Amino acid sequence: MASLWMGDLEPYMDENFISRAFATFGELVQSVKIIRNKLTGVPAGYCFVEFQDQSTAEKCLHKVNGKPIPGAPLPKRFKLNYATYGKPPDNSADYSLFVGDLSPEVDDGMLYEFFVKLYPSCRGGKVVMDQLGNSKGYGFIKFCDAAEQKRALTECQGAVGLGTKPLRISLAIPKAYMKKLAMMR
Repeated sequence: MASLWMGDLEPYMDENFISRAFATFGELVQSVKIIRNKLTGVPAGYCFVEFQDQSTAEKCLHKVNGKPIPGAPLPKRFKLNYATYGKPPDNSADYSLFVGDLSPEVDDGMLYEFFVKLYPSCRGGKVVMDQLGNSKGYGFIKFCDAAEQKRALTECQGAVGLGTKPLRISLAIPKAYMKKLAMMR
């Protein structure tokens, strides 16, 4: 068994609602555990979704994350991540790239699939959305191998086949570094 964390839940989203939402994408959920406030019993806004195995959970994360939740009355999107259950995060190095000029239909799963076919160390893709859930036209892709990141930087510059525009790629600057620069000004 393997689990994903799902956040940004609304109070009406119960176990059955969440299971059905995943089923709409062809994903079979083993169980859903909604976390509740220990004092009030009110849902805490997140849950854990259990899958048959790690590869199923990982495939689901890349396929469903960021997509609209079926049956949600307001435009809501799946907000998924790996479940860590209080374990320390994996501190192995990440090597990220900025990917610009994404067309509006490109989502997290499409971004990931485009890169993982060519670069097996690709860990995931994230398209940045505005407050209404529309793509801002750029995203980020993570690698666990610096050599593959560098190859992708040169080989995929201007690449076509992901959406309708040629890709514009550059090294991603870590947020911590950007904050440091801002404080120095």
